[in-house]
Amino acid sequence: MNYIRSYIFTLVLLLQLVTPAQISSNYTKFGVGEIIYSYSGRNIGLGGLGVSVLNGSYLSFVNPASLTKLRLTRVEFGANLSGSFLSDNTNKGFYASGRFDGVSLAFPVSTANGITLSMGLLPFSNVNYLDVKTITPNGDLSERSVTTYKGTGSLSKLFLGTSIKMPFDFSFGVSMDYYFGSFTYYSRIEFPNNISKNKSEYNNKRRPGGLGSTIGIITPDISKLFSSNLLSEFRLGFSVNLFSELPTDTLLIRTSVLGIDTLSNEKVNMHLPTRIFAGVSFIVNKKYLFTFDYTEQKWANYTFNGKKSDNLRDSYRYSFGIEHDNQNKGAGLNREHMVWRLGVSYEKTQYRFNGKGINQIAIYSGLSLPLSLKNSLDLALEYSIRGTTSSNLIKENRIRFSVGLSLAELWFIRRNR
Repeated sequence: MNYIRSYIFTLVLLLQLVTPAQISSNYTKFGVGEIIYSYSGRNIGLGGLGVSVLNGSYLSFVNPASLTKLRLTRVEFGANLSGSFLSDNTNKGFYASGRFDGVSLAFPVSTANGITLSMGLLPFSNVNYLDVKTITPNGDLSERSVTTYKGTGSLSKLFLGTSIKMPFDFSFGVSMDYYFGSFTYYSRIEFPNNISKNKSEYNNKRRPGGLGSTIGIITPDISKLFSSNLLSEFRLGFSVNLFSELPTDTLLIRTSVLGIDTLSNEKVNMHLPTRIFAGVSFIVNKKYLFTFDYTEQKWANYTFNGKKSDNLRDSYRYSFGIEHDNQNKGAGLNREHMVWRLGVSYEKTQYRFNGKGINQIAIYSGLSLPLSLKNSLDLALEYSIRGTTSSNLIKENRIRFSVGLSLAELWFIRRNR
């Protein structure tokens, strides 16, 4: 247990160097922002999901049923740094950001029955954008106006979950989730060349919080029906995220030369649509893990204070990943001990503007460096392309580097008297 504590202390010190900066994406101003599918370096290297994978060496909460093979207490952390190249028809820019993604803990209660207990704090979505527009009517500098739009905030998930092995070797899992967050949408208009016109600022703050749940199941190893020496761990996985109405405190404040006015202060409901996952995975030659995953969420049904958004549509995502593991366990930077990953995904995002949908394609690579027999440093690199410069929209080319720690120890030892 002291081993894990020492790593936690070291990671906290390192994360003090990760300072958030502008910008994530201008698209994140709609809905609850950009959806974060995974914080784990291992899952990101596989394309971000891994719904049907049973593995006692890593934690995955896309499907809470995935923990039934856990044999040791395991804790994981994640953080990332990303850079975005943004462009439209006339402008280009580069922005960077960094954040601590999440922490999770799981331990076995009964290894014979696959019963585990898990808990953690994970990201769900992120809002972080900055947009500055300058308008000069008819070239008259005295009427020139500068409008700034800025948004920050996130939605997170605090969860408590369990898994159990069912009859016929099915794995079942469920978690109770609490979603909470804070969003700030700021806008300002000013007239730099006309002192007779006063600037105005608006701050719109939202603080949602409410319950949800995640339910999942993974089938037994179907490859046993084939009696194949080449194929193993052939499994199907399904999970669903359910959300209650999230009560949201809202506050709208205007600041001008006349002072600060509270324009509205009320509690409304935010409705998040149900999200489903499905996937298949199998191992070839005991070294190569293949995963195929699908997820969808009907964002057209998202409402805030009973109102839908014209800029949101139903979304879906396909991902594919390969993991190469020699099963040669050991520590040190030995190539035979490392685990390698590649992935690709295509996503029809929830965003739509001027009748045109925003889609994304991404490629991933990952690497696990063994720190000891059961502990690893997980690295992942993602390159994605989203959007287009047509129809006055923005194209985003993003590089994201993720780092995580996966640590395990034997806790709760029963002593014979």
